Amino acid sequence: MIAHERILDPLLDRLADRTGRLRLGDGLAESTDVGPLVNAGAMAKVSGYADLARAEHTVVCGGRPATDRPGLEHGHFFEPTIVRGVRPMDRLAQEEIFGPLLSVISVPDYDSAVTALNQTPYGLSASIYTRGVDTAFRAMRDVRAGLVYVNAGTIGAETHLPFGGMKGSGNGHREAGHAALDTFTEWKAIYVDFAEADYKGVGERRLWENPRAAQLGFDRPQVGHGQQDPSLPRDHQSKPAPEARREC
Repeated sequence: MIAHERILDPLLDRLADRTGRLRLGDGLAESTDVGPLVNAGAMAKVSGYADLARAEHTVVCGGRPATDRPGLEHGHFFEPTIVRGVRPMDRLAQEEIFGPLLSVISVPDYDSAVTALNQTPYGLSASIYTRGVDTAFRAMRDVRAGLVYVNAGTIGAETHLPFGGMKGSGNGHREAGHAALDTFTEWKAIYVDFAEADYKGVGERRLWENPRAAQLGFDRPQVGHGQQDPSLPRDHQSKPAPEARREC
């Protein structure tokens, strides 16, 4: 999380208070706010980052395994953790932790915030909280992430929108919304020369027998399929019709 230095302290106070009230437990229980990590390896990884936080930064709250709490003894539970004093190029800001550890970076202005954000090697989703409309639209333009939210959390799972990241996030494609059609299909260009096509056996139905042609006031001689109308100038004769088709 990147926060303006002017609001950093009151923001951290509110975050620490809310974090301390989060309920750990069974991930399938409706009363649970934070479930367990996936396995022992994940637990060791997050614990290692917490050790790094204590050595190089300031731990605001959490930072320990929670397996000593009643009911959590048999799961890979870790306390929700907040760390302040993190700089943009520190490991806690540059690496994916995949655990309940929030690194907080303090910046003096908008440009510093965007620079800190874009210096990370990942860019799946980001959000900005601001009262300034101009600032919000600047962030939409400047932030290098596949999804950008304004005054909303980074859910990152809107299936009706193009879903994917920039830089080291995602695979370079957008796998949801209408953009998914380009990801999972191939374009094929089709060129048909109707003037030279062989329509033998198609039938005797004539071009000008079409009721719609009569409504439009066409009264030229009947012309069979594949034939040119001699009453038309040469540059108005039938021409090949290019077509593009998408195939799975």
